[in-house]
Amino acid sequence: SIDAKVKALLDEDDISGRVEVVEIVDDLNTAKLLTVPGTTAHGVIAKRSFLRDEPVFVYGGLLIDDDSNEELQHDNYLFDVYTKEMGTKVSKRLAVWGANSVGGKVNDAISLDGGKKRDANLKACHHFDGETKTPHIVFYATRDISEGEELLYDYGMNYWKITWKNMMMDHATYAAKMNFMIRKIRHGVKRGVYKVPNKGCSL
Repeated sequence: SIDAKVKALLDEDDISGRVEVVEIVDDLNTAKLLTVPGTTAHGVIAKRSFLRDEPVFVYGGLLIDDDSNEELQHDNYLFDVYTKEMGTKVSKRLAVWGANSVGGKVNDAISLDGGKKRDANLKACHHFDGETKTPHIVFYATRDISEGEELLYDYGMNYWKITWKNMMMDHATYAAKMNFMIRKIRHGVKRGVYKVPNKGCSL
């Protein structure tokens, strides 16, 4: 069963008073460091303070049977659902696909060399609504969270096995495009199509 606080949270249509998706501009933020150049790094911040163990917001999205959807098998926005109350008549893997949700913008707490040390301040708990027969994933505060603080979750190594591969492919695609543009400009300069702005510039 779902307690009153979680039930009220599930019934909320507007969570803008709780959390907000923002652009990450700090160059030492891990999300910024890992984002492909030319694209925007996002994160989620708390719009108010939260106490330890308080429900913060719901990981929203489309509930899917991942086993039957090959295109999403390796999508890093899939969040597996585990609820004993659902019984044995569900698929082997049921997940919430949160690519277009606020929850999908919550960054991992991973820290890279040269980046700022980060600790997860969210944990995920699974609830089953007996009335609607629907599973839900709710983020709770693992400690007191201040207003304006970035919300972070530890997605685990399985998440990064998928995410790292997808990320490297995105960076490789960007690098290939940039190399193509550089070769094109270089060729254009040699043919006189592009004018070199000054003698001190060389390609």
